[in-house]
Amino acid sequence: MNRDYWDSQVDRWDAEIFNSLSEDVHGLIRGAIGRAARRHGDVIDFGCGVGGYLASLARSFDKVHAIDWSAECVERAAARTTGRPNVTVERNTPRVLSRLKGKFGCVLAANVVIHPDGRIRRALWRAIRSVVERGGDGIFVVPSLESAAYCEFVRRETAPRQGTSYDFHLRTPRAEAGAVGIEGVPTKHYTAEELNGTLDAIGFRILRLSRVNYAWSTERLSPHRRMGATLPWDWLIEARAT
Repeated sequence: MNRDYWDSQVDRWDAEIFNSLSEDVHGLIRGAIGRAARRHGDVIDFGCGVGGYLASLARSFDKVHAIDWSAECVERAAARTTGRPNVTVERNTPRVLSRLKGKFGCVLAANVVIHPDGRIRRALWRAIRSVVERGGDGIFVVPSLESAAYCEFVRRETAPRQGTSYDFHLRTPRAEAGAVGIEGVPTKHYTAEELNGTLDAIGFRILRLSRVNYAWSTERLSPHRRMGATLPWDWLIEARAT
């Protein structure tokens, strides 16, 4: 929700910001999108960034609406979807959120609810719930705390001289449990157990919880076969708005 930070990342986005959709080795995210599209004709991409998901959403849904806090991201996402008449992109503001309340059959938020401050994060979850109709679907991708811990274990076992990507001892004000630094950026990571309570509290019932696996190269690691059999992952949540 730091507009200045995300504005500053636009020119480096494709090179430096992780793209969960393209890195998903088993295509689980596209599967979730397809299942939701069979139930609903419209979707809102909440926190769309520069629009990495929009082409896939546009192929699956009749109508795609995308919002983001960053004006620079919105401009880039709109340029990326030129020629796709079923895609609309606009900047997220309190007035926009009020106008979009309950308007969509499906909401997607991929690595959006990751702020280390719990108060900001809970407000963000509530805003996401507000734009989807009762009985609608939610598709969420969030970082896994278990995966981060496992990746750090693998690094220490197989490449101890390689610098870590993770800082498990943040001293950031108001950072809550599960806040882990990734390349110096405080990022909320979730355990599987906490997701049920988190989603239930804001009005979603989890239908399916899956691991979105990524290649070990995304962690700059090449573990031996036994240890490498478990790939790094994010959590993919498919949920129903109650």
